[in-house]
Amino acid sequence: MLHNHESPPLNPWPGAEITVCAAHRLQTCHYCCMDFSTMNQRRHQQPSYAHNLKPDGANLGERHLLVGTKVRQQGEKRNYDTVINGCVVDEDVESDFAGMECYILQYEESTELLLYPVEYIHDEFLVLSNFSAVEAKKYLAML
Repeated sequence: MLHNHESPPLNPWPGAEITVCAAHRLQTCHYCCMDFSTMNQRRHQQPSYAHNLKPDGANLGERHLLVGTKVRQQGEKRNYDTVINGCVVDEDVESDFAGMECYILQYEESTELLLYPVEYIHDEFLVLSNFSAVEAKKYLAML
């Protein structure tokens, strides 16, 4: 509940959705001890690499998986399947993957985009193909 002297924070990115606490509708809520500001800032930064999205079947270069390829991290107990949508060098200096070539991934049932290094995908992920799962390295060797 908002008190009379409080108001929800203005959305610093007009037109973008932001996450706030459900009870107080605050991006940084001292009542609930929740802070969504970093998550919201990262969500807002996503369009900076959205222009690198490619159509399904697009070739991203030698030794790269094709756009539209479904991948899943090995050992995942739940099916967090993602789809490759492009490739870009991560230029976010605060990212763990700064300077690395990354696939642009999207969870199948989400609009959120995320970056994950190409070499990690090839080492740690399975390619989902024709109702089977093949290690990405082996799949690349078959191409």
